[in-house]
Amino acid sequence: ILLLVRPLVLTQPVVNNVLSYGAIGDGLKDDTSSLLKAWEATCKSSASSATMYFPPNRVFLTHPLLLKGPCKAEVVRVEINGTITAPSEPKNWKCGSDNCDTWLHFSHMDGIEVSGFISGRGQKWWDMKRGKDKPAALRVTNSKNVRLSGLIMGCKLHTFRI
Repeated sequence: ILLLVRPLVLTQPVVNNVLSYGAIGDGLKDDTSSLLKAWEATCKSSASSATMYFPPNRVFLTHPLLLKGPCKAEVVRVEINGTITAPSEPKNWKCGSDNCDTWLHFSHMDGIEVSGFISGRGQKWWDMKRGKDKPAALRVTNSKNVRLSGLIMGCKLHTFRI
């Protein structure tokens, strides 16, 4: 009897530490381009599970960030053990012509999990006069199977736990 057995291929989970892509995490240097590189590697991973990992005791300064799929991995995680933070002054906000309305934007995802601490430094935005464009801190669009778990968005005055 000849049995044809298709080999079962299990891929190891992939963890992409943002420091490996040039992020500094000092809260002062703009880490946006390094975070985009780490996202690209995570999203293109063919492993069954891929993680974009932010190590603890670090503050990652980023301007508007579009993290777009679809990704190859069945499950993509964004694990923030440190802090992601926005520029402290609205006047320092750097964005392209098409991404000024959202600070952290996840789009076209199927199977995304996000956890950790995000500080949008929103107080100065809230203090701005009405009529000024104020971006959303977090937006998830055109996506399914989204899990926000243990996500804390906050600053000194306001904190939201999801």
